Amino acid sequence: MKLTIHEEYRHIDITIDLQSNQRTVYPGACPNSLFLVCKPWDIDNLNIYLKIAIDTEGRLTYVWTTESSEANHYLHLDCTYFKENNKVEKTDAMMETIEGLFSGRIKIDNYKVAVGGTAQVKPLNLEREEEKIGKQIFLA
Repeated sequence: MKLTIHEEYRHIDITIDLQSNQRTVYPGACPNSLFLVCKPWDIDNLNIYLKIAIDTEGRLTYVWTTESSEANHYLHLDCTYFKENNKVEKTDAMMETIEGLFSGRIKIDNYKVAVGGTAQVKPLNLEREEEKIGKQIFLA
């Protein structure tokens, strides 16, 4: 099922495909990874979740799913994988990926993820990210 969401305030369309997505995000499929989740939108009668795994090398795997999860609008640690999240080494490569999500340099199907506090498992290096994107990051 393809679904297009129009984000009016950003003037963009985000198209996600819930059926053809063959990626899986769970410890057996994504070893040595940090597991994160968010629920980007409130859509009547349709719960859509974004699940992300970031491995110690900084590689990102994601899946859009309607599978029930405890999630809010901010990307945060997936409590389903509490034990795995505590065991994985938090590397600089992993943090660079989280910083890229935070700044919008890395988007998921054109969607800029709102990174929450628990996803910031180590302090973000905003100076490094500002160099990558070529502009200053302002915090609210």
